[in-house]
Amino acid sequence: MNCFDTSFLLYGSNLQWTMDNGKLPSNLSSVLGVRSSELEFCP
Repeated sequence: MNCFDTSFLLYGSNLQWTMDNGKLPSNLSSVLGVRSSELEFCP
């Protein structure tokens, strides 16, 4: 469950950044992609 919480918090932070700036840099997109992949392995 910890990995899910971490992924959710990370996604939430990036989502807030997107809302504030109106765009999502490629490096944050990559982070989201990695975290999404990790989320699939959560029990």
